[in-house]
Amino acid sequence: MGSYNAPLRLFNFTKCKNTPHLKTKDTAMIDGITIKYRITDFEKWKRITNLVFSNIVVTETGEIKNKKRNNDIITNHRAKWETFDLIVKEVKNVVTDKTVFYLTIKGSLHKNQYAGKNYLPFTWQQLQQQVNHICKTLYLDPSQAQISTLEIGLNIITPFEVTPFLKKNIISYKGNSFNRYNKDTAGFCLGIYCSLSQYVIKVYDKRMQNRLPYNLMRFEKRFLKMQRLNKMNIKYLSDLINPKKVVQFLPILLAAWDDILIYDIVDLQKSAKKCKNVQFFKSSELQLLTIGQNSTFWENLKKENIRQFNYQREKFKNLVGKYGNNWQQLVKDLIQNEWQNLFNNCTNLQCGENAKLYNLTIKIKGNTVQNRTCQTCGRDITNQKGGSKFCGAKYVGYEAAHQCRNNSNNLKYKIEKIQCRGVLFDIIPFIVNNNKIQLHGI
Repeated sequence: MGSYNAPLRLFNFTKCKNTPHLKTKDTAMIDGITIKYRITDFEKWKRITNLVFSNIVVTETGEIKNKKRNNDIITNHRAKWETFDLIVKEVKNVVTDKTVFYLTIKGSLHKNQYAGKNYLPFTWQQLQQQVNHICKTLYLDPSQAQISTLEIGLNIITPFEVTPFLKKNIISYKGNSFNRYNKDTAGFCLGIYCSLSQYVIKVYDKRMQNRLPYNLMRFEKRFLKMQRLNKMNIKYLSDLINPKKVVQFLPILLAAWDDILIYDIVDLQKSAKKCKNVQFFKSSELQLLTIGQNSTFWENLKKENIRQFNYQREKFKNLVGKYGNNWQQLVKDLIQNEWQNLFNNCTNLQCGENAKLYNLTIKIKGNTVQNRTCQTCGRDITNQKGGSKFCGAKYVGYEAAHQCRNNSNNLKYKIEKIQCRGVLFDIIPFIVNNNKIQLHGI
C-alpha cells in the first residue's frame, strides 16, 4: 500500500468516439468496488481532503470505542464522500508505540457517476474519469490503491420481460440453485443471486427497480476474493484504466452466462408432437427436459456423478437451444456486442508522466481543458459545456441535476436573507455546504 503524498504517475486515458445511446444500448463495465490504501499521516490527509470523520463513543465514559487485539489498539474512523463509504482503521501498537492507518473505500464507480443510480450508460471513458476523480480528490496513488472486491457486469436491453424470465426460465448456475433477494418495502423482489466462496453471480430487473419504460436486465459477477483477477495482473486502481487488462473481463462474463442453465421452451408437449417422427427426439430426452427444469435434480446429480452431470447438462442445453426461444444465445450475443462497443474506435490520450495527479489537465484535439467541478456537489463536470456550473441532466440524470441547481439557489436565498438584516463582516467564507466542504462561486 502507498501513502497519499507519494509521487503520482499519470496513465494513458482512452476516449471512445462512439458513446452508445440508451435507447439502443445500455453499457456498464465496473460497478461495485472496495479499495484498500495505507495513509502515512492521517491528520494531514484529513486537512487536505477536507473530510470529516466520526467515531463511535461510549455513552457512559465519553471515550472513543476501540478494540484490543494482542498488542494492538484498533480504532475505526468513518466518513462519507459522495456516494462512497470511507473507513480509516487506526492501529496502534502499545509495545512499539507506532501507529499505522489503513483506508477502506466502499461503493460503486457506476453509481458515483450518476449520484446513486446505475441504470444509465457507464462508458469506458467515464470509468477512467471516476478513477481519476477518486485519486485526484482523495490524493491516492492509483498504482498503490489495492482492489479487494470488484463487480463486473452489463445492463442489457432484452426483448423479454426480465422478472418473469428470472422466475420461470433460469434454473441454476453450475448446478447450484439461485436465491431470491428479499422483497423491499414496496413488495418488489429485485432478482436472483448465487453465492459461492470466491464470487457471487447476480441477475436482476433494472426496469422494475428504476421504473423504466423498457426491459433492462443486469447481469454481473462480483468477486469477493481477488485471487483469479490477481493472476490476470488486475490488483490496483491503475489496472482499471488499462484497456488491455479491462478487456479480459469479457471472457469471464461470457463464461459465467454460459454456466447459467436456462429453460425457454414455450410448450414442451407441442414440441414433442412436432418431433414425433424424428429419431433424435427420444422419450429419454423428453424426460430430461421435464426433470431438468428442477434445480434440485442438477444439485443431486452433481453430487452423485460429476461426469454424468456435465454430460446431461450439455445435452439439456442443446435440446433447449434447438426447441426453445434461444434466449441464452441471444443474451450472450448482446453481452458480446455491448462490451465490444465500449472499446471499438477508441484512441489513447497521452497524459504527462510525472505530474501530480491532482493537478491533472486533459488535452483533447489540441485544446487544454482544466478540470471543473459542480459548484454545489463537487462532482467532476469537465466533460460538460465550458460554461457549466452545475451537474447536467445528460450526465447525472434529471433528478440529481435538478437537486444541484435547487441547492445552490436555496443557499443563495438564505445568504441574501441574512445579509438583508445587516452583518458586520462577509459571512460567505464561513458557510459550509452539506455536500461540498467550502462554498465557491456565489
